[in-house]
Amino acid sequence: MDARDKIIKLYERLIENIAGDSSLVVFLRQNDINKVAIYGYGALGRSLRTYLGSKGIHVEYIIDRNEDVRKRIMGVDSYGIQDTYPVVDAVIITSALECEQIQSFLVGRVEGYLFLLEDII
Repeated sequence: MDARDKIIKLYERLIENIAGDSSLVVFLRQNDINKVAIYGYGALGRSLRTYLGSKGIHVEYIIDRNEDVRKRIMGVDSYGIQDTYPVVDAVIITSALECEQIQSFLVGRVEGYLFLLEDII
């Protein structure tokens, strides 16, 4: 599956959550995850932030390697890939490319769970 197909599949699953089954929110609440960070603030990351906020799950900050993206983020702190991050319950990685490499890089750099969005929706 190429990156475009992967992104479309993730969007479809996120829309299913928004439309009713809320399996992502159920998963987060069952694991006592109330404060999250999002890695990747493209369209999927922005949609995830809006959805989680509407369900009472607070997005503490965004991590994105693109400085131009970080400059445009409003209403929440943003960090680069080399920064030191505040403690959250979990970081959700929305990137469709190199997601396992990103996850490996973040191990030991963040406190809390690291989840690939594709694994939890």
